[in-house]
Amino acid sequence: MLWCLVIDDASLQPIDDVVREIGDDRIESHRFKENRGANVARNWGISQAKGKYIAFLDDDDRWLPSKLEKQVSSLSGDSSIGLTYTGQQFVDEDGETIETKSPTTSGDMTRYLLKGGYVGGYSSVMVRKELIESVGKPDPELPILQDRDWWLKLSEVCRRAQVTPDMSRTQTVFESESTAR
Repeated sequence: MLWCLVIDDASLQPIDDVVREIGDDRIESHRFKENRGANVARNWGISQAKGKYIAFLDDDDRWLPSKLEKQVSSLSGDSSIGLTYTGQQFVDEDGETIETKSPTTSGDMTRYLLKGGYVGGYSSVMVRKELIESVGKPDPELPILQDRDWWLKLSEVCRRAQVTPDMSRTQTVFESESTAR
């Protein structure tokens, strides 16, 4: 069963009302009164998670419809896989694709990552909860590269699998310079 926890890190537009409007008992929300940072929010979510697989979705990202299904299939099909990841499709404010990055490596990822290999951001991964319990949660103190730090820690104790990149990608919306001002 799918369960969703929405964590609002003190956004300007609280999400609680939206979650209530959906009216699905499998979706819960939690709001921090003050902004505490993305990894603090992720870590709180991990500590509350009820499932055996954990996936992240940042507020400026979107999953394609088959992403979760493909990742659950990879993890449930092979108990030696600790984490799956997808490609990423970067789009502008009009939804036009700017760039696509596709995964190229499965299996032992440590060397690949140390040589600059691309895994993507948090929204592209799904991790076994038991793996997080053995490695630890993302480091909330790092100002940058929090995801790469965690991927390296996870890669030391697990095998990774890539998900078919053309079937499930994360979409990240970048604002143009004129709208960002």
